[in-house]
Amino acid sequence: KKKMNVITIICLIILCVVQVQAIWPQPAEINEQKLVSFNVINFTNFNIQVREWSENKGDIQKAIDRLVKYGIESLNLKPYQQVQNAVPIDLKQCDRGQCIDALFIQKTCKNDKSPGQLDYEKRIAERTAALEKVNITRVPLLVQNEAYHIWLEPSKTNSFSIHLCAPESVGILNGIETLIQSFDYAYAKDDTIQLVASTEVIIDYPLYPWRGFMIDSARHFLPRDTILEVIDTMHMIKLNVLHWHLTDAQSFPFLSNSVQELSLYGSYDPQFAIYSPDDIQIITKYAKERHIVVLPEFDVPGHAASWGKANKNIVAHCPKYEHNINNIPLNPANEETFKVLDGLFSDIASAFDFPRIHIGGDEVVMSCWAEDPSIQQFMKDHQYNLNDLRVYFQQRLEKIYRKYNVQVNGWQELLLNTKYHVPSDTIIQNWETVKDFADIIAAGYFGVNSGGWYLEKQSLDGSTHHAWQDTWIDAYNLDIAANVPESQKVRILGGEGAMWGETVSSADIISFTFPRLAPVAERLWSPDWQTTSATEAEPRLADLSCRLRFYDVYSGPIRPDFCIMDVFLHKHLTL
Repeated sequence: KKKMNVITIICLIILCVVQVQAIWPQPAEINEQKLVSFNVINFTNFNIQVREWSENKGDIQKAIDRLVKYGIESLNLKPYQQVQNAVPIDLKQCDRGQCIDALFIQKTCKNDKSPGQLDYEKRIAERTAALEKVNITRVPLLVQNEAYHIWLEPSKTNSFSIHLCAPESVGILNGIETLIQSFDYAYAKDDTIQLVASTEVIIDYPLYPWRGFMIDSARHFLPRDTILEVIDTMHMIKLNVLHWHLTDAQSFPFLSNSVQELSLYGSYDPQFAIYSPDDIQIITKYAKERHIVVLPEFDVPGHAASWGKANKNIVAHCPKYEHNINNIPLNPANEETFKVLDGLFSDIASAFDFPRIHIGGDEVVMSCWAEDPSIQQFMKDHQYNLNDLRVYFQQRLEKIYRKYNVQVNGWQELLLNTKYHVPSDTIIQNWETVKDFADIIAAGYFGVNSGGWYLEKQSLDGSTHHAWQDTWIDAYNLDIAANVPESQKVRILGGEGAMWGETVSSADIISFTFPRLAPVAERLWSPDWQTTSATEAEPRLADLSCRLRFYDVYSGPIRPDFCIMDVFLHKHLTL
């Protein structure tokens, strides 16, 4: 089996970068004015150098290894070469074209910053100041500089070097992912490859800092390796928040050392369908190496039926509503409820290294509370109505999470449908309309949008679309800032695609999610002017889906087409 040199791989990657169709999400700026033509590529003296970096060098090296994996180990086996009966590239000579002799990864960028890059840094500064006013100061992803710059530079006669620079290591990782995506399925003809590249290739930076994906492991348990695969694929399309909806009415798979009975009786299977502290540590570490944070969600007080399997005293009892387990909330009249929450939040804060917890707060069926005799008596004793009781619960919960030095995210109902004074350091997540999202921002809170970005089903403007009815088009057409005044846009943090788990499991979550999640990623990363047409995005998205299969991601189709990887899936590494 003939191996291709890693440098050839890098060359193919960088030189095809002008074919923007290959890159998802689209880079902010691409300069195609100065073009250089490359023929047969030879890198007998090629070297990769990481300059000026002392921090996170291990993460950078792993990213380089990933570039090599999808280059030297597989490009020579690409199906296009097999199908086209192409002649292998002659790597021994470089007398018919220009060469690349090095890849430099560095902090220092040679060129002045572009106006767009300066505006990006201005937005970071403005966001940082606004976050500090409400004491949201421990979330680096909201204020980090993710920009990177890739260019080609003459190094000697007939040779060029590739340069990738970024002020922070997260930018280097973003740049390497762009390089990985940028090679084309080019094939050799007469042992020659004709490629075109720009000497000033890419200046790139995101539109929003919070770019997430929500998974649901309560409706169907997702094994650890499945979650790691999700993280890998998120990184490929520059998403950086894994919102992990851990518990719901159906199951409680989180192993809490303080209240072990919750997973013992509330999980689908206490041996095979739980997440141990070791599982959490492996997942969070794996994500951190890719500059992805893991935000755990423990949805309270609603959706708590699984908690009641462990302790019936901590949930409400309401016969008229129990036909639907999603109706069962926690019981705020029982002090034991808060003892359980205290122990649980202690374990959550210890298990996860992200200083925020998502507390849910959505779809609380308060009429169930009204039917429970013990809750009725509690309300009578304290002269509470149902709204007062909800405020009481949230105030008690707030004292608990403050005790463990964490801040919280919550669904929109927490702000829009209760009388609770939501703390200003709470990040509110919208799941319904763009108007609701604008209301959240107008109320002075930092917001994350998921409305219109549900992957399995969308209900927008009175119509319902399912995944096979192109929910990705709904996602791509959504402008989350449309109803937000310019002066308030600093509080738009970004958004998340969401994949609720009722109808997906480890068997199909990857093929169901990808590439449908990619339009959300592009709307959150790329400039608005690049993301105005789903029609123009469709062929790029189909191309991305095929490329993901080349990277061993079981990405599904979005339209009738042919992907060569459908023929060679499982085979291309052994051909």
